[in-house]
Amino acid sequence: MVHLIGSSLTLADWRLRYFKLSKTGSETGLIFSVFAMGNICGSFFCGPLSDLWGRRWGMFHGAVILIAGACIQGFAYSGPNGDDRSMFMVGRFLTGFGIATCQTAGPSYVAEIAHPAWRGVLTGLYNCQYFVGAVRDTNPSPALIYSLYLSLCQLTDILFR
Repeated sequence: MVHLIGSSLTLADWRLRYFKLSKTGSETGLIFSVFAMGNICGSFFCGPLSDLWGRRWGMFHGAVILIAGACIQGFAYSGPNGDDRSMFMVGRFLTGFGIATCQTAGPSYVAEIAHPAWRGVLTGLYNCQYFVGAVRDTNPSPALIYSLYLSLCQLTDILFR
């Protein structure tokens, strides 16, 4: 999700039709950085939330918030003039908030449930594999988005969703 938004910015149809954005500028930067703002705000709540309900339920609540944010982004509509980006930004904020809880509680949960002989290895693999997935998501995404664009070959709402 984080990496695909950067590739979406290269599509003029997505930028101009849905949100009337330029490739650069403060409005574009705000839409991209609101995810990090949600992540920062979520980092203050993820520890107490996980301590109160446990790691598993902390990750569960973080995932629910993350899915709600993704749904809000999927149904975001910028209004008839294309200048109302608040729904999309709220979805991005909630996605960042939810991912903070999942990323914080995950390594602790792995360390708690792993067998003592494998605890260090599994926790290290968990932390390393996140970045492997991030690199994988970053590289093919322009090709993926462009192939989706070519396969649909029309300007419909399904292209963005």
